[in-house]
Amino acid sequence: MKRLTASLALLALSIGSALAAPTLRPAAFDNARLSRIDRIALRSMPAVDVAKLRAEDLKRGRNEAPRFATSLPVDMNTLNSGTWEDLDADHAVWRTRIESKNALTLNFHFDQFKLPAGARMLIYPADQTPGSNASRVRSFTAADNNAFNELWTPVVIGDEAVIEVVVPRAKVGELKLHLAGVQHDYKGLGRLAREAALEQATGVSGSCNIDVVCPEGNAHRDVIRSVAAYSKQGTMWCTGSLVNNTANDKKMYFLTANHCGMTTAAIAASMVVYWNYQNSTCRAPGSSSSGANGDGSLSQSQTGAVVRATNAASDFTLLELNTAANPAHNLFWAGWDRRDQNFSGATAIHHPNVAEKRISHSTTATQISGYNGASGSTHLHVFWQANGGVTEPGSSGSPVYSPEKRVLGQLHGGPSSCSATGADRSDYYGRIFTSWTGGGSAATRLSNWLDPSGTGAQFIDGIDSSGTPTNTPPVANFSSTASGLTVSFTDSSTDSDGSIASRSWN
Repeated sequence: MKRLTASLALLALSIGSALAAPTLRPAAFDNARLSRIDRIALRSMPAVDVAKLRAEDLKRGRNEAPRFATSLPVDMNTLNSGTWEDLDADHAVWRTRIESKNALTLNFHFDQFKLPAGARMLIYPADQTPGSNASRVRSFTAADNNAFNELWTPVVIGDEAVIEVVVPRAKVGELKLHLAGVQHDYKGLGRLAREAALEQATGVSGSCNIDVVCPEGNAHRDVIRSVAAYSKQGTMWCTGSLVNNTANDKKMYFLTANHCGMTTAAIAASMVVYWNYQNSTCRAPGSSSSGANGDGSLSQSQTGAVVRATNAASDFTLLELNTAANPAHNLFWAGWDRRDQNFSGATAIHHPNVAEKRISHSTTATQISGYNGASGSTHLHVFWQANGGVTEPGSSGSPVYSPEKRVLGQLHGGPSSCSATGADRSDYYGRIFTSWTGGGSAATRLSNWLDPSGTGAQFIDGIDSSGTPTNTPPVANFSSTASGLTVSFTDSSTDSDGSIASRSWN
């Protein structure tokens, strides 16, 4: 709550994963006794018909989660595949190679995954060398074990990868590892993958979109850090956002769209979230560079989530990510506003078409409506500026913010595109207002999770990774006039990111 206290001359203001495992070096880099990589058993996956996949993609609806990979079943474990070797007197190492010809990236689904204490697993490109970028190596420890005893991994660049497990000899019997699926990326998730395929136009967003590092993002530096891209079952892609709750306890609540499909325990467990995936420079909107590959990194990631609430009426899903925030990622939990009203404008932050993070602004008042122009009040209709960004497939689930930088809802869909004009340059967002009560139960509404103690708050501000709520103080502006023994006071105080809750006088 925000309060103003005034004396005649003096005014006073008051404002009402375990962490991701570190990157490690492949064991062979520091142990010459181990076999060379090319002597480790190789499992080759069946050929992928990319032309058929692309033809299927053309038939997918604009508001469906875009697909970037296809899943290939496999049956591999530490007994029927790979090679065991002695690493030292106390540790053993198991390695295997997997190839899916012409894949731009690979990611993996272990339907049995349990690392004993002191063990670690690395997944890295087969061409990794001591001089290669260490961020290409994905690393996991016992801290990544979960209640589902499974693991979905972030992507690894290239069409051949090495899976390596180092385990204390005394605990080899505790290791559980079964690889059930290999996901073959045929579109190019990330710049390195797309450039390797020399497909500059595949997987990148429209040139009218605006990088979040551009000046248009200056007023939103905090909430930009709340938005992330994520994959589902290693093959599809959407956007979502960390959101704060009234306890200000940095629970890993992540809001996205119901239609993205993150609605069951099994699918939520497959979630891989990519933080701070954005271009390092501002590419001029409308330029060829803005429509080409960016230089964003996919190195900051975490896996797994559980479903807390979901409802199709306002197209929302609230997840809780399995692991706490990594301080190195410098995340932000966005505030929200559940009031039943329109707003003078809005801002969207999103990942269009499997590409780096973008920002879009609207200076037109929002309109309460049903989805896609239908009657009702479940959605906000947002109209984008003629010379600004829009949204695209892959932006689904991304947040739209009020002028006070509070989440008003998440993207359901709409006709917008860089070529759209007039009313078609717009989108529909499922409203926090509607989702608050949802379907009337904890599993179908937001209220139980975002206001756990039942404060009844209509809106709250965001909170930084430092734990400090980002509430801009109100500006006190009182004046007085005297006529004899009568004194009249005028209050012209303002609050740039909310409303003044109360005033107290002395």
